[in-house]
Formats: sequence, C-alpha cells, structure tokens
Amino acid sequence: MNRVTFIQSGDWDTIIMSKDRERKPKSIKLYVFISIIAVAVIPGMLIMLGALRLYEDRSLQSELTSVLAEAKLLVNQIESVGYINDPTDDALTTNLSSVGNAYFGRIMVLDSPLKVVKDTYGVDEGRIVVWDNAVTSLSGETVNSFDRGNSVIVVTVPIRSAYSNERNRVDGVLIITKST
Repeated sequence: MNRVTFIQSGDWDTIIMSKDRERKPKSIKLYVFISIIAVAVIPGMLIMLGALRLYEDRSLQSELTSVLAEAKLLVNQIESVGYINDPTDDALTTNLSSVGNAYFGRIMVLDSPLKVVKDTYGVDEGRIVVWDNAVTSLSGETVNSFDRGNSVIVVTVPIRSAYSNERNRVDGVLIITKST
C-alpha cells in the first residue's frame, strides 16, 4: 500500500513510501530536480556545443579564405619574376619567409617535377615531394584542406607559366601550411 504523508514544517514535501517498507522514502524534490536537468540543462548544453562547432567552422573558413588570398598574391609574384626558374630574387624570398612566419607555418615552392625550389624551413630544398595535394595542383587545381588531428590548414595553388602564350601550363606548385 502506498502512503502519502505531509511534513508539518509547512514545506511542500511529499514522501512517497514504496510497497516494501525496507526501502527509504523518496522525495518529489529529487524527481523535480532530475526533470529540470533533463528538460533545461541537457538541451542547453547541446545547443552550446552546436554553437561552438558552428563558430569553429566559420573561423576555420575565414582563416582558409585568408590563407588562400595570400597564396594567390604570392603566386602572382612568383609568376611575374619567374621564381621557379631562378629562385634568387631576395625580395620575394624575404616575402615568402615573412608570410610563413606570420602564419606560424611553412611555405614551399615546387617546380613541375615536384622538386622543392624554396622551403621556408630550409629542410627539404632540392628534394622531391610526392604528395596528392601537390600532384592535384600540378594539374591546375587549387586544393584546400584542414587536418583536425594536427590543427593545420594546407593550401596548394598551381603556379602557371610566366609566358603569355603558354598561360595554361603549370610550372609548379605553392604549398602553404598554417597552424591554427
């Protein structure tokens, strides 16, 4: 038999006695508290997580757009001075290094056989880099990617021929990596 008892303190406390008298009485306050958690707090946390994810995605997209714009400016400079064939332009080398430092990242300029012409880290110059993003850019396509595990944005942009009659020929690839 269930029994409902009111406590004399005047508070709205109801004690529900279960059928077997060995169990402790349960308070309605506990049920109200659990209901408030289930109805208010949990959906609020889910909304907050969704908003945070949306902010991260928009921030990432903004950074990606910024890196891509900078990459296109650098590619125009590389094309205009013929840096692929003669990487001795000190002004452009300094510009590549300063952009790499500003992004806390790395910039590599590759020629058409994917040999590293310039590496702002100075580690891979003269080596051949076989990487799917670089190969894709060598076919004339710009590639953007984000590595969530390492928190790195990678942008690869094709460098076209400096000669006007061969404008569709790709002479190399510019790779920019930026830490986020």
